[in-house]
Amino acid sequence: MSKTCAACGADVSLWARYCRECGAPNPRRRTAVATVAVLAVLGPAIAVAIYAATRWDNPLIQGDRPADSALPSQTITARDDNFDWLALAMKTCDEKAAAEQNAVHFLVIPIAHTASVVEEWRRVALNRIGNALVLPGDETLAALRKKTLSISSQPYVFSIRDNQTGAVRKWDASAGVKWFSIADAENFSVFQMQYRPTGLGKDEIWGNTVLHRKGNCYWVNALYED
Repeated sequence: MSKTCAACGADVSLWARYCRECGAPNPRRRTAVATVAVLAVLGPAIAVAIYAATRWDNPLIQGDRPADSALPSQTITARDDNFDWLALAMKTCDEKAAAEQNAVHFLVIPIAHTASVVEEWRRVALNRIGNALVLPGDETLAALRKKTLSISSQPYVFSIRDNQTGAVRKWDASAGVKWFSIADAENFSVFQMQYRPTGLGKDEIWGNTVLHRKGNCYWVNALYED
């Protein structure tokens, strides 16, 4: 790569200190060296940012989010066994909810169930929603990592009911971890939730009443309760 010398017009390599014809200094070399140095510093940071962005759309995560969502949509073909992708989903949902005070966000994590697991977790459940228990977030994540719990692949329907208006929002059937959002929820204050696996549970059963706190992402670690 070469440029023309400003003093004599001869060709000068971008990396040359001086012009070979007239000996004039090459000012473009300093700019080139500075550019390389900046890229050397920023390169790892850019790589980390790309890595974090492309981890979001795990095959188990689906999206039903506001149109203005800034979440990346790149698909990754593998996931880690430490459930770091799920911890990232929880953190990102928290940050998104905090930034969107007039929206409401739910991160539904369906947990595979057996009679013994249900009985064990019933004692520490945070809440009951329609047809399911809501398990504590940190304990659920730890149990998934230890493989004492697993994520259910059974399709389910998630719904919420606004207690002030009586309006029900029922999303389409889903499978795996899914993020549900309502962008315009400024007046949303008291609600109930319902989780119903396909072919199980009852439509008339709703969970306990929840007082909505603006800026809060609801981690719904749902364990079907027979």
